[in-house]
Order: sequence, then C-alpha cells, then structure tokens
Amino acid sequence: MAFSLNLFHTPIVSFESVSLSLRGMRDAAEFRIVMKDGAAEVSEYVGFFLPGEPLPEPERRVVCPVERVLSLLNGCRVYSWDGFHGKHPKMVKDGLAFTFRARVNGGKEISASGSQNFPRRFAEFRDGLRSIVRGDGK
Repeated sequence: MAFSLNLFHTPIVSFESVSLSLRGMRDAAEFRIVMKDGAAEVSEYVGFFLPGEPLPEPERRVVCPVERVLSLLNGCRVYSWDGFHGKHPKMVKDGLAFTFRARVNGGKEISASGSQNFPRRFAEFRDGLRSIVRGDGK
C-alpha cells in the first residue's frame, strides 16, 4: 500500500487573518491578509511601527482570489510552523526577525517567530507574499 507525505500535512481550507511581520536593523515590513467580500485582501506596510499602535496606510494593497493565498499557505506548509521559535544564532550580530500569526480552519491559531532562524519554506512564503502585492503572476 502506497502512502503520501500529504497524510502528515494538515491542509488549510480557510482563513480569517494572516500576518507576517519582518524587522531588521534598518527596515521593517508587515504583510496582512484578511477575507473581504469572498476574496483575499493582501496589504503590505513598510516602516517601523509599535505593536498595538494603529498601522499607517499600506504601501500596497491588492485583492486576489482566496485560492491563491490558500495555495501559498499550503505550499509552504505554514500549519506546521505552529510553535516554531527560531533562536538567534550566537555569532550573528545582525539579521532579520519575524513574527507570524494566522487564524485558519475555523479558529485554529498558528504562531511562529524567530530571529535569523526560520521554519522550512519561510523564504518561499515571504517571496510569495511579495509577488502577490507587487502584482506578479495571477
């Protein structure tokens, strides 16, 4: 009997909100995805802002099909990121810190964070979000 590795991958079938915050020494960005009128609204905020403070107007905002976001979430297996905390490597003096939060599949909370230490497929996910907000692809 053959088996698929997909048996070990919990699919994301819906989402309420997704956020990815990126902070470096000189720059910061945040991506937010929310459901809006049956579509996914993806916003990119650029610059430093304090947690809990209202965000400024987004640098970019696009509306795309929900399927595109679900494909990115599942392709990068972000469900498996839950609980990831990537400790900053000792000898690295600079780097990129991230915080990921999502509410998916009817209320499941996913959270992950790290500093210059990322879960698998992190770069693919970040680059996929950039591609969406910049209008690359579909």
